[in-house]
Amino acid sequence: MVVSLLLCLLDWVMALPPKTLLQPVQSRSPPERDQPSKTLLSCIYKVLHGCVYGAQSFNSPKYYPLQLSDLLSPDYDPFLPLESLREPEPLHSPDSERSSKLQPVTEVRSRIQQGLVSIAARTVITHLVNHLGHYPMSGGPATLSSQVCENQDNPFCESADLGPELFHSPNLQFLVLNGSTLLSVYQIRSESGVPGGGMTAGLSSAPACVRVIIRDVAGKHSWDSAVLYGPPPCSPNSPTHTFLSHTQSPHTSNLHLRTPPGGPLKKMGVKREDSKEEGQEESEAEDGGREMEGERQGFQGEGEEEEEERKVSEEEKGDQRGSEGEEEEEEEEEEKEHRMDGEGDQGESSLEQLLAPPLAKRVCREAVPAWDSLSEGDDSLDEMLQYLGYSSPECLQRAGMPLNIPAPPPACVSEKQENDVINAILKQSAAEREFVLNRGEELNMRAVQQTEPETQTPQSAFYYCRLLINILGLNSWEKRSNFHLLRKNEKLLRELKNLDSRQCRETHKIAVFYVAEGQEDKHSILTNTAGSQAYEDFVSGLGWEVDLTTHCGFMGGLQRNRSTGQTTPYYATSTTEVIYHVSTRMPHDQDHNLTKKLRHLGNDEVHIVWSEHSRDYRRGIIPTEFGDVLIVIYPMKNHMYSTHILKKPEVPFFGPLFDGAIVDMKILPTMVRATAINASRALKSLIPLYQNFYEERARYLETIVQHHQEPTTFEDYAARVYSPAPCTHLPSDTG
Repeated sequence: MVVSLLLCLLDWVMALPPKTLLQPVQSRSPPERDQPSKTLLSCIYKVLHGCVYGAQSFNSPKYYPLQLSDLLSPDYDPFLPLESLREPEPLHSPDSERSSKLQPVTEVRSRIQQGLVSIAARTVITHLVNHLGHYPMSGGPATLSSQVCENQDNPFCESADLGPELFHSPNLQFLVLNGSTLLSVYQIRSESGVPGGGMTAGLSSAPACVRVIIRDVAGKHSWDSAVLYGPPPCSPNSPTHTFLSHTQSPHTSNLHLRTPPGGPLKKMGVKREDSKEEGQEESEAEDGGREMEGERQGFQGEGEEEEEERKVSEEEKGDQRGSEGEEEEEEEEEEKEHRMDGEGDQGESSLEQLLAPPLAKRVCREAVPAWDSLSEGDDSLDEMLQYLGYSSPECLQRAGMPLNIPAPPPACVSEKQENDVINAILKQSAAEREFVLNRGEELNMRAVQQTEPETQTPQSAFYYCRLLINILGLNSWEKRSNFHLLRKNEKLLRELKNLDSRQCRETHKIAVFYVAEGQEDKHSILTNTAGSQAYEDFVSGLGWEVDLTTHCGFMGGLQRNRSTGQTTPYYATSTTEVIYHVSTRMPHDQDHNLTKKLRHLGNDEVHIVWSEHSRDYRRGIIPTEFGDVLIVIYPMKNHMYSTHILKKPEVPFFGPLFDGAIVDMKILPTMVRATAINASRALKSLIPLYQNFYEERARYLETIVQHHQEPTTFEDYAARVYSPAPCTHLPSDTG
C-alpha cells in the first residue's frame, strides 16, 4: 500500500507544473508558524527521506548504535574480540545452515517487502532529481536513459559492442560510488567543426573531453565535460595583437650607437644663434677637442677668447660675401696647425681625441629651448643651463660664469692629476665604444627574448578524467570509503549489457481487436485490415503512432523487420510504457504471418475488444491461455459507448472503469488505457515473488557491486586512477 502511494505521488509530482510545486506551504501548528515557509516540493522530499530512512531516522540506533543504558547490561562485554563477530549468512548460500530448511513463500515475501518501501522511496527521489522538468528529452518520450556505451567515440576501441578490449584501454576506468552507482569514466577527442562551437561554444578549451556514464537505480545517464579556460585567444588581426607587434623592437636597436651625420666633432661643437658664425664656431670646438692643453688654457683665459670672438664677428659682419672663401681657407690652415700641435703635446690615439669633451657654449640663449627646436645631437640640458644662466642671474654659482661651463679644478688637484683622470676616462670610453662597434652584433651580447610557454599535451590518456575526478572531490580521503574500483573481466561486461537491457520504467503490452458486424470466428477477426472511423479514432486516442524500424523504446516483442507491421500505437510517461498489439496493423497475407499475429495477440494478458457485432463478444472466440482480462467496448447511440469487463475470479479489483460503465467518446480512450494499465498491474501482483522494475534494477546493481567491487589500498587505488592500463600507443587527437 505504501509503495503504491509513493508511485502515485511520483505521477502527481511529474504532472504538476513547477509553479505549483514551488508554492509555499503554510503550517497551522504554532511552533512552526514563525519559521520560514517551505515549498511543496521541499515537503515532498522530506516525506520521501523519511520513507528511505524511517520516520525516526535521526533517533534510530543506526546513527546512535550504543547508549549509556547498554553498558549496564550483563550481556555487554567490552573485551569481546572482533574475530568472534561474523555477518549473518545469506539466505541461499550453499554453505548456510538455513539453506537446507526451505522457507515458505510468504516468509520470504515479508523479508523482501521490509526493504521495498526504502527502495521505492529512493527510486522516486532519484527519478524526481533526474526527470522533473526534464521529460520528455530531445530524443522523444520513448527515450528515458542514455543509449551511449563505453565503446562509442573511444579511440582505443574499434568494436561495435562492449568487448574485452576495453580492459586494455588506457583511457577508461570502471568505478563504483556509494555502493549503488556505477561510473564509467573515459577520455575522448574534443569536438571540432561543430556549428555553434559544440560543447565548448567557441571558448578556449583542452584538446580532449571527459565522458562519464552513470548507471543507477533510475537508469543510465551520460555526460560530456570539457575544461573551459576562457574566451578564445586573440587573432592576428585583433587590436591587442597589433599593438603588441608595434611595441616590439629589434634586438639590436639598443646596441647600436648612432653616429650623427657630419661626424662626432661637429656634433660636439657649439652652435650660435647667428647662422653666419656657425662655421667659425665649429672650428673652435674642433681645436678644443684635439688639444687638451689648449682647452684648459681656453677655460682659464675665457674672457680674452670671448673678446677676440666678438672682434672676429664684427669684422665678418662688415666684410662682403665674396671674402667668405678666404676666411674658410684661413680657418682650415689654422685647424691643421692646431691638430699638429695637439698630436705632439698629447700623443693620444685618434679615437681618444674624438671622444674629447665639448667646450661649453659661450653665447647664452634668450628663449626657452623647446624639444622641437633642438637639432639632432644638441644637448638639451646644456641648452637649458644656458637659458637659466641668462634669464636668472641669481642662479649663477659664480658671477659672470655661465651654468654650462665646468667649474675650475679644486686647489688640491694638480694639473697633471687632472690630465691623468681625463685620459683614463677617455681610454675607458674609447675601449667601450670600440667593443660595442666590433662585437655588439654577437649573439651573447643580445638580451634573450622571453617567449610565451607553449601548451604541453598531456602524455596520459586518462589525464583529464583524473583531473575531473579530483575536482569533484572523489579522490579525497573522506570519500575513499565510498569510492572504489571495479574488477575488469568478461563477467562484468555481460552484467553491464544485461543491466542496460533492463527497462527503467513499468512496461505493458496490450492487445487490441476489431470485430465487425457478423464476425464470430477467429479467422474473420484476425484478417481485418481496417475498421470503422470510430474505431480508428479510438485507436489513435490510445497513443501515438511510432515507426517500428526506428523505435527506441519498449517493443513488446514486435520486430523491426516489418514482419509484425510497420507502425503501432505507443504511449509513454516518465514512469510507464505501453505498446499496443493492434490486429488491424499486423500483416496476415500468409498462414505463417497469421500464426505469428495470433501468437503476439494471444500472449497478451489484457485484451481490448472493439465490437460492432449485434451479439456479445465471447471469450472463446480467440483461443488463448492468456487474456485474463477483457475490456469490451460496444458503440451506442448519441456517441456513447458501453464497456464490459470480463476477468478471471482470482484477478483483484481494478479501475477506473467498471463492468457496465457508459462513457463518452471524448474520454473513452483515456479511461480505457488507464483501466488496461491497472489491469496489467493487478495481474502482475499475482505472480509469486514478482519484483517491480525499480526493485529488480536496485537488487541487480547491488549484486554487481558485491561481485565486482575491488578492495584496494590507497596507493593501489591512486596508481590505477593515474593509469588504468599500460598505454603502448597514444593517438595524437585524444589529448
